[in-house]
Amino acid sequence: MVRFFATLFALIPNIINNFDFELRQSCRDSIDRKLGSINSIQPNLRSSNRGAFTRSKSKLFMIFGISVLTLAGCQKTGQETSALQEQQVRTKPRVAVVEVRDTTQAHYTWNLSEEFSTAISSALEREHLLRLEDAAQLHMRTKKIKEDPFGKDTSWIKAAFPEEHFVVFLELAEHEERFRKTAKEEEELRESAADLCMRMHIRVFDLRSREPKVVLQDIVEQRHFVPRQFTQINFHQVPWGDANYHFSPLGIAHVQFVQEISTRIQDYILLALHRAT
Repeated sequence: MVRFFATLFALIPNIINNFDFELRQSCRDSIDRKLGSINSIQPNLRSSNRGAFTRSKSKLFMIFGISVLTLAGCQKTGQETSALQEQQVRTKPRVAVVEVRDTTQAHYTWNLSEEFSTAISSALEREHLLRLEDAAQLHMRTKKIKEDPFGKDTSWIKAAFPEEHFVVFLELAEHEERFRKTAKEEEELRESAADLCMRMHIRVFDLRSREPKVVLQDIVEQRHFVPRQFTQINFHQVPWGDANYHFSPLGIAHVQFVQEISTRIQDYILLALHRAT
């Protein structure tokens, strides 16, 4: 029995060495198989990466080309737009809007002529279809004119406005608050609503020919209801130029009146231009 265990203990080192050798050999075989698999896949990976890189380069070149063309197109479009705007400025008719002549008896703390002249010119300028003459320079040129632009003799107009294509004359003929109740006493009038009645005479001349030609001769009339709380006898009217003026019944009525006048002037000037083409 002792001899058996002695023989067994003598064989143990050889058994361990053989097991270690087989284990190492098994690991080497496994590693070799994996390396072989990697080597077989690597060419495909390189080919795939090379193709992806080539496609990426192509996309980059394509994007760059499109960007260059887009920038060139934008630059060309910007130049064309600028040229078109300059051409439109040159082709806009030169229009002189003479200061409104006020023949009413209306009494306010500001000048109705100045208010309507400024408002009508501003409304026309906002449309960007006409080239209006400078109001200050035009005032200096026209303040010495004694002739009546609404009269029969219009021969002087061409000489007075030699560089303009059109000239607009305006006359405020009525601006009156009429009470709806008839009463003699002021206290009774305080209980009455009113109507604001306005009338503007318009005369527009085409100066492009040898003789001035009337293209618009019209009268614009409007009537606006004024509640009794806002009549002149009851309400302290904020003046033109005040921030709250356009919220008052008078300011609202003037805005609507100016809009109709300016629209009519512009429409007839554009119609005259269209007929000439």
